[in-house]
Amino acid sequence: MSKHAKLLQQAIAGDATAAAALWRAIDAGAVDDATTAAWARSVATQVVAKVINPDIAANRARENARAALGLEGAIDKNADLQELVVAIPEATPSQLANVADLLCDVRGAPRHKLMRRIEYIRRKLRKHN
Repeated sequence: MSKHAKLLQQAIAGDATAAAALWRAIDAGAVDDATTAAWARSVATQVVAKVINPDIAANRARENARAALGLEGAIDKNADLQELVVAIPEATPSQLANVADLLCDVRGAPRHKLMRRIEYIRRKLRKHN
């Protein structure tokens, strides 16, 4: 099963982080047509059920639209950075911060904040392992 097919399964199951990653991959043109079509079908079904359904109150449309897009709930903003930390476990936070600026969406975070985020991710990973 491809990485994007796994993201699709997780997104359909309600994982907002996976949905956000899938949206980014589709935008980048990295997802095959079958997976993109399956995601589009899932989103269309949710839009019909949660947004344009006349039985749904109009004041819930914004919240329901976000849910229909798979973005309901918290999105892990450190998902890309966590993948990098796992991929290069022997690197120091300083080295990872240099690479993260090139490979991850760090949203212009200053270097010292990146290093703190990396240290936080490492502690969290150690705690769960």
